[in-house]
Amino acid sequence: MKFPFLEPRENSKTLAEMEINLKNCCLCPLSKQRKNIVFGAGNPQARLVLVGEAPGREEDQQGIPFVGEAGKLLDKILLAMNLSREEVYICNVLKCRPPGNRDPQADEIAACEPFLKQQLALIQPELIITLGRFAAQELLKMDE
Repeated sequence: MKFPFLEPRENSKTLAEMEINLKNCCLCPLSKQRKNIVFGAGNPQARLVLVGEAPGREEDQQGIPFVGEAGKLLDKILLAMNLSREEVYICNVLKCRPPGNRDPQADEIAACEPFLKQQLALIQPELIITLGRFAAQELLKMDE
């Protein structure tokens, strides 16, 4: 199944090109305190995409999603599903870490939304799994 609501939002033709274009993003205040943009990682042609809420401290340090404690658990879950990080694509709604790992704010989500939609449009996954309330609310456009 394709997701017709995921239409390309910018001119990037590949995830790598899009990531390069985002390196100097300053669309929201989170850009002032980040160490790295946490764009996403994995297979650019993945059938399965996992979307989290926002990077944490470890992710900000390394520039890779889900490398902290939650990432270790995610690796175990993927292993139990006979999958690896190389077979799926992992990203977040926000590309920068909120201070103190607080919940994402509406203006931050709005600033990053086009980039998440572009990532998903380029990948065209068959299945998207949201990891957390904000990721589910953002993609489903629901408050529940």
